[in-house]
Amino acid sequence: MKIDEAELGEEKPVSERPGGKPFAREIDYRVGDLFWGKIHIRNSGKMYMLVTSKIPFNWKPLVKDLKLKGKIVDSAGGFLWVQEDEKYINDDVKFLKDYLEKMKNSKKE
Repeated sequence: MKIDEAELGEEKPVSERPGGKPFAREIDYRVGDLFWGKIHIRNSGKMYMLVTSKIPFNWKPLVKDLKLKGKIVDSAGGFLWVQEDEKYINDDVKFLKDYLEKMKNSKKE
């Protein structure tokens, strides 16, 4: 997997308990000093992206403003879960990067 705007870590298997059969794999990622998280890919093929913002704010009231191609599954505090499609993950990461850069710059003013 490649995400244009992100540094990716190594892919790791995920199981419900240590030594259990993996039901998914995860890849850590980071987008500059704005956000980081995990790409969670289930064996079924479903993909989720956890977004953790470095800017302190709550995603929940902003969800309506997010123009993501993926489906927002949950949001709480600085955490956002998005069900993704590999075809569109680059678009969503770029949107989130631009969105958070604008937010960061507006807080400086």
